[in-house]
Amino acid sequence: MGGIMKTDLFKGDRNSNLELLRIIAMILIVISHYSVHGSIKSIDLGFGLNKVILDISNFGNLGVALFVMISGYFLVTKPFKLDRIIRVVLDTLFYSVAFFVIFSILNHEFSVVSMIRAIFPIVPMQYWFVTTYVFMMMLSPFLNRFLKGLTEYEFKVYILVMLLIVSISSMIPKFDAFSYSGFLGQFFLYYSLGAFIKIHPKSCNKIKNPKCYLLISLVLLLLLIMSGVVIDLLSNYFSVFVGEYSFFFGRGSILVIAIAYALFKYFTNIKPYENKFINIVSSCTFGVYLIHDNNYMREYLWGNIFDNSKYAESNYLIVHFILSVIIVYVACTVIEYIRKYVLEKYVFKNIINRINSCADSMYGKLLSLIEKR
Repeated sequence: MGGIMKTDLFKGDRNSNLELLRIIAMILIVISHYSVHGSIKSIDLGFGLNKVILDISNFGNLGVALFVMISGYFLVTKPFKLDRIIRVVLDTLFYSVAFFVIFSILNHEFSVVSMIRAIFPIVPMQYWFVTTYVFMMMLSPFLNRFLKGLTEYEFKVYILVMLLIVSISSMIPKFDAFSYSGFLGQFFLYYSLGAFIKIHPKSCNKIKNPKCYLLISLVLLLLLIMSGVVIDLLSNYFSVFVGEYSFFFGRGSILVIAIAYALFKYFTNIKPYENKFINIVSSCTFGVYLIHDNNYMREYLWGNIFDNSKYAESNYLIVHFILSVIIVYVACTVIEYIRKYVLEKYVFKNIINRINSCADSMYGKLLSLIEKR
């Protein structure tokens, strides 16, 4: 799949620039989950190095923005295929059911409600990213048609309006400018930014040296980090700033969107190359997310296996942080590689093909009925 996964694990026809960016995006997400889901409440820590490390490592939303921008870049010019959505759902279903069974056995607990949630992971939003992504993909044919019909100027105005709406709404507590907690609107913006770079690659491209985009993204990233440090420092003296360290790290943050855009421009402007190892690792990124951020696995991973809270005030927090992220990413990549190469390629291949065939047939008939009307 152009946006998240690759159907053929060993097909080497992809630009490894963007595959590397996809890997970086997932690493940023794993980094953020260490602190966000790591059973460490940084709000309870006094101002110091450990508190700052935990608070400024919330790069997950930057990773999400990059992921969806990659989807927009690859998919805006491609015909809609239902099997892309089906593969996302099937992969999600596999891990959702697998972890439900494993932890039901380990915990000696069984719940009918939990079983239903595991079998239907998209609807109850077991993975908020997957649910929002699937909804966006369902609407992508219409969004693509709309975006491709815009002139370059109209496209810029559209993005500016979307940016204002998403950014302003994200700064107002408990305000939803869009349905589904604002996620869908944010995803539309990211997707549109990726699509804009694809359709108008030379627009706003006055910077000739791609390294300048990298420098811009690093400077903005430093500003983002400093915002967290400053807010942490201010919270020491003013209660209104307590717990607000992530204010500029949100999905609608201008800083986050600008960093993602600058990074994307860098990776799309440097010389394309192909690296088989990077492409294979990149094809496993979606699995890394599904494994380590599963509702069951998340708590067990950070709370039991790595016991993050134990290092909240330890001098070895940064070492534990780095090693934990590396181990999680590598282990999840290996597991997903095995699933794709063994289970999907040899065990589930015929089942997946039949489901895709039936779904495409039904979708084709639906389109025919619409066209007749």
